[in-house]
Amino acid sequence: MPEGRPDGAWLRSQRQAHGWDVPEMARRLAAAAGSNRGGLPDHDGLVHYIRRWERGAIALSERYWLLYKRALALTEGTPGGGLDDDTLGELAGVRDHRRLIGERTPAIIELSEVLTDYGFDPCRLGSRPDQAPSLASLERDVRIAFDAYQQSRLTTAASRIVMLLADAQLAARECTETDRARALKVLALSYQAAATVLAKVGETDLAWIAAERGLNAAEASGSLLVRGSLIRSVVFALHSTCRFEAAMRLADASADSLYQGISGDNAMLSVYGTLLLTASMAAARFGDGSRAADYLRESGRAAQRLGADGNYLWTSFGPTNVAIHRVNTAVELHDFQTVLDSGLSLDTAGVPAERRVRYVLDVARVYALTGRKDDALGAMLTAERIAPEQVRQHYLSRKVVTTLMRGTQGKPAPELSKLAARVKIGEPH
Repeated sequence: MPEGRPDGAWLRSQRQAHGWDVPEMARRLAAAAGSNRGGLPDHDGLVHYIRRWERGAIALSERYWLLYKRALALTEGTPGGGLDDDTLGELAGVRDHRRLIGERTPAIIELSEVLTDYGFDPCRLGSRPDQAPSLASLERDVRIAFDAYQQSRLTTAASRIVMLLADAQLAARECTETDRARALKVLALSYQAAATVLAKVGETDLAWIAAERGLNAAEASGSLLVRGSLIRSVVFALHSTCRFEAAMRLADASADSLYQGISGDNAMLSVYGTLLLTASMAAARFGDGSRAADYLRESGRAAQRLGADGNYLWTSFGPTNVAIHRVNTAVELHDFQTVLDSGLSLDTAGVPAERRVRYVLDVARVYALTGRKDDALGAMLTAERIAPEQVRQHYLSRKVVTTLMRGTQGKPAPELSKLAARVKIGEPH
């Protein structure tokens, strides 16, 4: 039995032992993915990949190895085995993501409706229906929206962004030619704020729409910095919808031009470094640990060049955010021991609450998946004390609590039951 992911000869022997030809193996992998096939190629594409894996032409990624284990129904003696079907499906990224989205708040519903209402009238929802606000006031509102997000006040941020989008669209439509670039920058960043909040609450498709619209505005503005910031949001939207290879291609294509524009500009350096961090998550979820490490190394060099934790253009970029992403990618690559060895030892006091809580949630996730239920619950309660709204709306919280509830025999402990109620998870039957 191979250690870690198997080689091509082993994959071919297992397929043949089941009496399957390559097209049948492709059908089995598609079935293992279930209804949420985000990022998987079509049947012919899977056939092509299987032949290349079996020849050893390309390495089998972690995601596809997990799908193989589902398809082959391998036993506990298999590398990576011993996981129950729910956990294996969760790690493979093939579970129905929609069930992990919590009850949407009125502010999130309104923001979603604004993005999907193609007859949207900015005058109706703007702060002043008779005229567009000044660009200075809009720039202030952008700061307020992003600050609320980074403080994990998601409802406040969403409510502010609804009005901001209306005002920014009106300003871009009615501004003078002299102010056009500035107005488009505001509009681009308004869409980026919308994408950021929607992604946090699990509305990934809508986040992609917002990021795409923001990138269009950024392109029209002519600002390399704002364009780079919106590209980061599109990369995040792509990997959040399981389009990992597309996310990495876009990051790679954009990184060089951003790097050339740094020239001592800390904001550009921060956008560049954060783009690489986002790409590292796409690589990790794709199962390419080597590529994820490359992105982290280059981002680490950018953080060293910056010299300290910063928050230029709301990137939260610096050495601490790079360290947080090392934990994030370790979780996605199922390198649980690395996370367990460090526990919650990372000092995150220098970054916004949103980043601190994201780190604690990932550690809690590993605790839950490795049977350390008390530690997982303690970490969840710690995260909730820092940012209750983020914990109660973040889809990852629901993943962790679902895992804890599923592994409970008999009636759950009172603290777990109360937490489950707060994140809208019912007790197991």
